[in-house]
Amino acid sequence: MIEGNQTHTTTLTELRKFTKYSVQVLGRTRLGDGALSVPPVTVRTFDDVPGVPSNVSFPDVSYTFARVIWDLPAEPNGVLLAYKVTYHPADSTNINITHELAPEDRTYKATGLQPEQSYMFLISARTRLGWGQVARALVYTTSNREAPQPPSAPQVSQSQVLSDRITFSWTPGRDGFAPLRYYTVQTEEEGGSWQTHPLRVDPMVTAYTVLNLKPFTTYRFRIQATNDKGPSGWSDPSDSVKTHPAAPRAAVTDVKVIPITTTSVRVEWRPVAPSAWSGDAVTGGYRVEYRPLTDFPSPMLGALESSVMDVQVS
Repeated sequence: MIEGNQTHTTTLTELRKFTKYSVQVLGRTRLGDGALSVPPVTVRTFDDVPGVPSNVSFPDVSYTFARVIWDLPAEPNGVLLAYKVTYHPADSTNINITHELAPEDRTYKATGLQPEQSYMFLISARTRLGWGQVARALVYTTSNREAPQPPSAPQVSQSQVLSDRITFSWTPGRDGFAPLRYYTVQTEEEGGSWQTHPLRVDPMVTAYTVLNLKPFTTYRFRIQATNDKGPSGWSDPSDSVKTHPAAPRAAVTDVKVIPITTTSVRVEWRPVAPSAWSGDAVTGGYRVEYRPLTDFPSPMLGALESSVMDVQVS
């Protein structure tokens, strides 16, 4: 929104790199919006070096080789021209082996590795502006890889419980000789079924915050670990924990205002449902706000704005 009609230019910020946008402009007054400019103007932001390649994993590993695969960067930021794979023993950077691959290649097999040793692989992509961010992934050379053990049951501290979020922590299980790639979190609302969170949790962390929970509602949590061989079983569920109360999460509806004298009106409404009081139905109440209306705004009208507080639930 641009205030005033004397400004004829603006800058749009925080756009995505190397992305096409359609831009239109309209005029507006206090009575509403005018027509959009036509035709829409199309523009592409400048390119940059790419983001980090995604979903790095090792589907095939033995004592002497490891095959790594990856997906496109979530933010290519331009036309990809090449990938680069570098690997070395995890405990030493004295020997680095590097290979450059075509942009359509997203797999590489490293051979001649030492048995039962950890190797660090680094993968990056290149645009015309250079090499981008590096994805790092560990692999252990063995033929005995297996799925990981489940993590411990999530632990919840009451100091980490709010009205709309809960933070819990856990202890990892054995990784099955294959480094963990991510954790998966599930939430169970009291009386409901387990729901999976789409976000993959970084395997290096051991705590997670679940957002957008309902106030004054009981939840349980469980977690699963995944490595290149597959997922673990689910952890034991956490103890049940209830979020804190909060403000009502639903609006009053069906409001009616009926004149009854020259200086008073009666206001009626449909009450907020008991389930929408967010845990505070016993002490909850209502507030009625009112002010004069006119087609000619005046600074004096702000002084006439009033409210009726603490209308109790009945």
